[in-house]
This record gives sequence, structure tokens and C-alpha cells, in this order.
Amino acid sequence: MHEGATGVRFFDLDSAEPLTPVPGIHMRGVFGAGASFSLVSLEPDAELPLHSHPHEQIGIVLEGVEVLVLDGREHHVGPRQAYVIPGGVEHAGRGGPEGCLAIDIFVPTREDYRASAAPELPASSLQRSG
Repeated sequence: MHEGATGVRFFDLDSAEPLTPVPGIHMRGVFGAGASFSLVSLEPDAELPLHSHPHEQIGIVLEGVEVLVLDGREHHVGPRQAYVIPGGVEHAGRGGPEGCLAIDIFVPTREDYRASAAPELPASSLQRSG
């Protein structure tokens, strides 16, 4: 990034108030003009019920196991494994026995998750190298 880059923003996920859509699932997000992502923490066996949304969802598990349920079948997704769920496809999920930390990217932006937005950081607060 160069000095004065227009439209570039930085965020602090640790300072975000998490959105908890169901008990045991906590989300913190970043929202752009055309996409958003959520850092999602699932406690062990915490369940997100069957649902669908018009947004394409691309995810990656960072820690633990996320159990995705599609067409009645369970898929155990582990660290550095990823998934793509097209918009409109019904799915459910839950944290594995040790829970899970994942990133979910949504296109277009999930406006209904905006309550989980991480606060912006001033660029001057970041360490620079070079």
C-alpha cells in the first residue's frame, strides 16, 4: 500500500462486539462495498440450524472442525480445508468436539450481519516496514 491509498481501510476484529445468532456461535465481521467476511467461532457442538441465503458463501476452517450438513449428509471440514456454498443452497453447521474457528466470506455483503462489524483502525496506528 502506498501513502494516501484511496478507499483502503483497516479493522481490529478483537475489538468487535460479537454477533451471536444462536448460543455458542460468535461472529465478528468486516464489510466492504461488494463482499463481507465473518470470523466465526463455534463452541463444541454449537448448532446453526438449517437455513439458506442468497449470498455465495466461501469458507475456510482455521482451527478445529466444522461439521457442515448439506442434503442430509455431514461433511467434517478441518484446518486449511475450504468450502463454497452457492446462494440459495440449504445448509446447517455445528462446531466439532473441540469447537471451530473459521472465516466465512459472503458475496454480496451480508447486511444482516453488520451488527458484528469490527471497528476501523486509523492507518497511523499500524506498524510499517520498509
